[in-house]
Amino acid sequence: MLTLVLPSVLLSAFAIQAVEAQRRATLAERSSRLQDAARERAAALQDTFVIPALALEREVAELDSASTPQLAEALQSLVAERPLLLDAFVLGAAGERLIPAAPADPPASQPWVRAQASALGGTLGAWLPRDPAATLRLAQEERDSFRAVEMLNEAVRLSTGPLRLSILAELGRLLERRDPLPAIITAPSNGPEAAEVYAAMATAPVHASDLQGRPAGAQGRFRLALVLKPQQPELASQVLHGLLSELERWALLLPADQLEQVAQRAAALLEEPEALELARRIGEARRRAEARVQRLETLFGQVLSVLSREGSLPRISAPNLEGAETRGVSYVKARVGENVTMLTHSVQPVTQRLVALQWDPEALRARFAESVSTPLWRGELIPWNDTLEGSSEVGVARLAAPFEHLGVTVQPEAETPAGALDLPQGKLQIGGIGLALLGILMGVFVTLRTVQKESKEAQLKSDFVSNVTHELKTPLTSIQMFLETLLLGRVNDEEEVRECLTIMDREARRLTRLIEQLLVFSRIEGRKWRVRFSSENPRSLVDEAIKILADQLHTTPEELGIEVVAVQELSAVAVDRFAVVEALLNLLHNAWKYSPNPDRQVRVVLTNRRREVEIAVEDNGMGVPRRDRRRIFVKFERASNAEKSRVEGSGIGLTLASEIAKAHGGRVRYAPNKPKGSRFAIVLPR
Repeated sequence: MLTLVLPSVLLSAFAIQAVEAQRRATLAERSSRLQDAARERAAALQDTFVIPALALEREVAELDSASTPQLAEALQSLVAERPLLLDAFVLGAAGERLIPAAPADPPASQPWVRAQASALGGTLGAWLPRDPAATLRLAQEERDSFRAVEMLNEAVRLSTGPLRLSILAELGRLLERRDPLPAIITAPSNGPEAAEVYAAMATAPVHASDLQGRPAGAQGRFRLALVLKPQQPELASQVLHGLLSELERWALLLPADQLEQVAQRAAALLEEPEALELARRIGEARRRAEARVQRLETLFGQVLSVLSREGSLPRISAPNLEGAETRGVSYVKARVGENVTMLTHSVQPVTQRLVALQWDPEALRARFAESVSTPLWRGELIPWNDTLEGSSEVGVARLAAPFEHLGVTVQPEAETPAGALDLPQGKLQIGGIGLALLGILMGVFVTLRTVQKESKEAQLKSDFVSNVTHELKTPLTSIQMFLETLLLGRVNDEEEVRECLTIMDREARRLTRLIEQLLVFSRIEGRKWRVRFSSENPRSLVDEAIKILADQLHTTPEELGIEVVAVQELSAVAVDRFAVVEALLNLLHNAWKYSPNPDRQVRVVLTNRRREVEIAVEDNGMGVPRRDRRRIFVKFERASNAEKSRVEGSGIGLTLASEIAKAHGGRVRYAPNKPKGSRFAIVLPR
């Protein structure tokens, strides 16, 4: 063995050393080639982002003359159509947020003296013009509802914009409060009804606000539906459905809390599951948008506010915050851990609104990956780390601004050996040498295992022959001894002659039984045995096996005392009667042989299962040690405690029973019998 292994190991070592020298000679050239490819890819990737950014900047510039609602709708479409964009928001000239709408500010108070004097007009201050805002204030403090309604009717005609919406809201509130009273007392001859007032409010855009920052346009639609519902439910339902549709379309122009409140109230008034689900979706989408913008304001709010006021990039000193203008694209970005958030922005010249577009880092990564991969190379976009270095397996390069936080890796798409010194071929050579050496070692291992297995089998066969010879010799010796006794005439008494003949008959039967067992085992081993099926009752098979065992032991079945228990009525099974009886006889003989004489208890339990019939033989004998339970069904193998106890046996009984059960499509199972003993069960299909 040593003469085979040692030269192989030495030759493999020399071959590996030569291949390693070849490999080192190609690493430098390969690494340089990969680095050049990575730098080329990094330079080409700039336009993957810059060109779309320039195109978006032109589209935003074309929206300079659009109103705020038009701009909001256009930006929503822009984000939906461009997979590289994640979000967009707009700041006004003073740095205030326009899209999505910021939370409403508290209303500013007005001086009471001027408000009262201007409202009185010709009485105390004829020189002052009438002020609708002051009229609204006085109407709110007026205790006479008739007088307050008259004042507000006059103020509506003189007002516009948010002030008019505030006046209409107050007028509607007063008219609703008067409605429960008798019409002859409450209704003036030419005064408006609450529905008319709310209809006037509903003509304003759904996102229009009053002086207090409340969503008056949406509130007008809701209050109109509320007033109409008792008398005109269908019309009220149409108004509410229209309100929800408008809220979904113009969600970004309403503060998140106001939008969600109005949507939920409208859906609750409709009492429709679909409307409630729509209101929930509107609220959730608006809350998510608000959360995203608030995060961006936390990162960039101060910088972008200055940008919107000054129109140029300020000097930035905050840590992890950068801004610049690269090839006409203005950007600002912040790093939070390994993640980088980047915005491109532009100030519209006429309206001085600042439009900021947030780029989706995952979409950028996917776009970069598409651009890097070619038929010859495959690449990946990774966060840049100054410790990254190129190698012969991968080339790395850092992108230029504004992508210096990203890097590109490049690898060959496929390994194709080009010559004797190419790296893949070198790996193949090393692998071949290693496989050859491994094959030699595996051959040695298999040889040793085969020799060990054959040696063990030879020992088992030798033990088997010894055991069988002993078992054959014992009855033959007895027969020969008693035959010589009879032939020599040493026995004259007829009773003694009968006893000798009985013993000779018993030993002859024992010899015949052993020879039959060996013949059956030989036929099964040589695969010459064929199963001859017939329909049999399991109980009759057990009774026959017990009778044969009693005959072998020269006693009666009753004297054996083997208990047979049937759990339920048994169905007939298709089996080879002779073979199954032989298997049961082996199990019964083992149970009898390995159980102690004074307290021997052997029991047969028959169980009818759903698709199987189980015949179990239980005893209270020595049992099978745990370490031997997996090998007791192997031919010639015997349990260690049986050998130590010098119990005679050939080691083929359980093997024979197992093979017979398998031929019927069944199996033999072993389990320890509590508190002691064994339980062998033959399971046969029905």
